[in-house]
Amino acid sequence: MVGTTGEGEGEGEGAASAAAGASALALRTQPRGHVLALGADEAQRLRLLKFIRRAEAVDRCMSFIDQAAWVNKASAAAPAAEQVGVELSPKTLWRFMRSLGAKVAANTTKPFLTAKNLEERLEHFKERIELARAGNVLECHLDEKWFYTNSRRRKRKLLKRQPGEPEFYEGTDIKIGVDEPEKSKSRRFATKAMFLGVVAKPLPRRRYNGRIREAFNGRIALRRVSEKKVCGRSTNTITVLPNVKPNEVLRSTWRQYVSSTDTADQMKTKIKAQFPAVDQSTLVLQVRQTGTRSANAPKNPGGQFQHLFPLKGDSTLATAPGKLKHSVVTLDDIELVKVHRIKGQEYDEDCNCKGPWLLKVLEEEIGPAIRAAFTAAGYTATTPIRLQMDQVCLSPPTHTHTHAHTRTHTPLSRHRRAGTAARPWLAR
Repeated sequence: MVGTTGEGEGEGEGAASAAAGASALALRTQPRGHVLALGADEAQRLRLLKFIRRAEAVDRCMSFIDQAAWVNKASAAAPAAEQVGVELSPKTLWRFMRSLGAKVAANTTKPFLTAKNLEERLEHFKERIELARAGNVLECHLDEKWFYTNSRRRKRKLLKRQPGEPEFYEGTDIKIGVDEPEKSKSRRFATKAMFLGVVAKPLPRRRYNGRIREAFNGRIALRRVSEKKVCGRSTNTITVLPNVKPNEVLRSTWRQYVSSTDTADQMKTKIKAQFPAVDQSTLVLQVRQTGTRSANAPKNPGGQFQHLFPLKGDSTLATAPGKLKHSVVTLDDIELVKVHRIKGQEYDEDCNCKGPWLLKVLEEEIGPAIRAAFTAAGYTATTPIRLQMDQVCLSPPTHTHTHAHTRTHTPLSRHRRAGTAARPWLAR
């Protein structure tokens, strides 16, 4: 009896497996896109189109995977008379839509133009056409551009270090042939700088009115958007090396290569021997003492006082000029820093590229550079030159300026005319 029962169960399982295999074979032998190519079942096609349109109403940028899942879920939740009746895959959905003439289009946005915007654009293009017909009008263009220290979109070539080559690149702390990704404090906010550039149409070497005009490459000016500042006091920085990872290695391991009996100059020499990229002339051994002040000096509320001073020349830890009572200087009290700026030193500081700064630069640098470039190309000092910009900046200072990085559709002709009258360098 036991054997008979087992055989019956085996026959039942075999029949179920055969039925499942036949069903799968039937699905595999159906033509590609069979669900959507059923032209005879017009009602099913319309029901499927209705769900597809609903998905498009939710999100037109939905992927085919999400769209197929959304259609299947909506169809299952609908009444039986409105269901598609078939589980759709993303590939099947794409074949159906392609059979109906669907295509993938870029999801771009265009500016909304009012009637006033259209009139101003038309006026601007009419002016451009007049300039093109004139043919003898000199024109240059001014714009700003961000420059980043690194771009993650580029691939780099890697050549292993060959016999006879040094370990590091010349003048750096980067090893040759080692695939080490660059380190940064923040991947989202990359180090960058804005530059202001002025270009014009390049001109070949030619003869004009009996005179030889030299070739003009079109490059007029390029400068960083920054202001000159004067350092009020000397400052140091913990960034001894430019790269983050080597700098951290240096600051955490340099004490292994020096002795507590070495002088400051000897310590710097040993550090330089281990880390060739270190600039010994700007390296500073800064002593940070923490302790109690002397009895005749006032104390802070916590009773502790920090004193910073550099270790220089032939000074050692034993002869360090400590100013705290009962304070002993050790290697752990020394911090490795680098001279950042010296008191009275001039440096560039990033600034806003609109408003008074831009007007000042136009007057003092850009205007003379434009005139000098075209004069060198053979044009007279009285030839008018037009400056094409992406912002309103040549109008009087009382005018409300637009943002420096916002491109507007307002034509600049009237502002340029007002600016030319107020800025004689454009026409002289």
